[in-house]
Amino acid sequence: MDKVAIVVVNYRTPWHLNLCLQSVFKHTQNFHLFLVQNSPDADSLRIGNMFKAKYPEQITIIHNPKNLGYVGGVNSAYSEILKYERVCLLNSDIIVTQDWLATLNEVLDKNPDVVQVWPDTNSHYPEKGFWRLVQRLPWGLNKLYRYRVSFGPPRSVKKDILFEAGQEFYWSYAGYCNLSRVEPYRQLGYILDPNIVHGYWDDFDQSYYLRQFGKVGISYRAYVFHFLNASFNQVQSINRSQKQELASLNGLYVMQKWQERLAADTKHFEPAYLQQLASGSEVIKTYLEFLHRKASDASFFSWIQTIPAKAVGEKFLG
Repeated sequence: MDKVAIVVVNYRTPWHLNLCLQSVFKHTQNFHLFLVQNSPDADSLRIGNMFKAKYPEQITIIHNPKNLGYVGGVNSAYSEILKYERVCLLNSDIIVTQDWLATLNEVLDKNPDVVQVWPDTNSHYPEKGFWRLVQRLPWGLNKLYRYRVSFGPPRSVKKDILFEAGQEFYWSYAGYCNLSRVEPYRQLGYILDPNIVHGYWDDFDQSYYLRQFGKVGISYRAYVFHFLNASFNQVQSINRSQKQELASLNGLYVMQKWQERLAADTKHFEPAYLQQLASGSEVIKTYLEFLHRKASDASFFSWIQTIPAKAVGEKFLG
């Protein structure tokens, strides 16, 4: 059996999905791909079926008649994922490049104490003016941006480093693409916490859980190109402020979930230093907001445990 299960959740992004799967089958070896079609449109179904016909032994398609969100989509493949040694979560708006998965596997092969690794990506670094302009063009014209992957997209000066561990618990994580060992998930019953509505904060929660079993970090030698928010942009029933509210509520839920570990991780930090860190860390910023609201509102703690994000998040689903 192949070593890695790759899980791609698609929600009405057929154009991106086609580019993603083309790149995966061109640049990847020793994997089985699980394509999760959430409330699929006709074009997405056509793309999935086309790749299934071409690579029948390497792809399994899971059809969810309603949109389960990113978290629910990943978890719908849970029982299949357990059959593999490793799982790679890959967004549908990613274009992978040569040896991306081989490099991520190399990190885990050479470092038994590493439990999760993710690749470098263009979205970590500022674009030059021309490409920022292309991204702002009307849909259709801004598809030109796909050529960015062929024109030396921005990446880290550390591109020769095989692995760099995230030393601090609040270090930036990668929900767009990550490879992890499957063993830590066997007792959970899921890969991503089903109480995290749709997708915001699932990446931090996943990595923070995995840190109990080993190191997490980045391989600058592996590289993928990320378009950003392709699925979220398809949701017309929810506006920007509602998306921000959903992200905030998910974040507060995660802080409540991990509050004891977070308290231990921050106990040696002076309050002023934590405030300083908050300006550059969404994790610290949200944790401090959680502590403030918990201290100032007696009903807040019980309320946040009811997963109020579901009230907003339901507008994503259908």
